[in-house]
Amino acid sequence: MHERRRLTRVLAASGLLLVAAGCGSATSTPAASPSAQDLACREQWRAFADQYDGRDGGAAVSDLADRWAAVLTTARYYASGAKAADCDGPLTTARQSASATQSLTDTLRAYDVPWTVDHLSPDVTTYLLNSPDTEIRINGKPVVPPSRHELQDALGRLATNGPAAVTDMQSGWDEAVAADLSSSDAVAKTMKDMKFLAHDSAPYQECVRDLAVVQRAVDIVQATGPTPTPSTGG
Repeated sequence: MHERRRLTRVLAASGLLLVAAGCGSATSTPAASPSAQDLACREQWRAFADQYDGRDGGAAVSDLADRWAAVLTTARYYASGAKAADCDGPLTTARQSASATQSLTDTLRAYDVPWTVDHLSPDVTTYLLNSPDTEIRINGKPVVPPSRHELQDALGRLATNGPAAVTDMQSGWDEAVAADLSSSDAVAKTMKDMKFLAHDSAPYQECVRDLAVVQRAVDIVQATGPTPTPSTGG
C-alpha cells in the first residue's frame, strides 16, 4: 500500500496521473476492436516503453527509479490499450517527463557519492595497476600522482562516508523523486535544497576531499592512457 501511494504521488508530480488513471477500470460493455490508428499509437507507446525499459530498477539513489516507475507504468498501460488520440497530449507529456527525469538524474549525479565511485572504478583499477612513482604532466602542467596507499585510504573512507552521505541527505533525494519537473521553480528549489544539504553534510564534505584524490588518479589515467608517462622535469 505504501508503494502504491508513493507511485501515485510520483505520477501526479510527473503530470502523468490522469494519463494512467484509467488503468484497471472496469467496463460494462465489450471493448471495440482497435482501429489501425489505435494499433499504430500503441506501437509508439511500446517503443517509448522499450526505450526506457529497466530504468525503474536502477539501484543508485540518483537513478530516481520511482520516477521512472511512474513513466513506465503509464507507457505500459497505453502500449496495451491506447486509442489513436492518446498519441497526442499523453505521449508528449510522457516524453517530456522522461526527458526531465534524465536531466535531473544527470544534474544530481555529483551528489551521489556511491554512484560516482562506481563510475570511476575502471580508471581507478587501471591506476592501481600502473600507478606512477614520479610527477606526471597533463596538458603541459605537472601533476603529483597520489600514491597507492593514499588512493586506497581515500577509497576506504568513501566506502563508509558515501552511503552515510546519501542517508544524511535523504530528504533531498525524496524531494527529487516528488518534485514537479514541469515547473522550473520546483526544479530550481530541488537543486538549491540539495546543495544546502550537501554543504551541511559532514560525510558528504569528507567525500568531496577524498574524491579529489580519486579524481586526480582518474585524470592521470585518462590523460596518459593505461600506462602513465612520467614527467622529464622542466
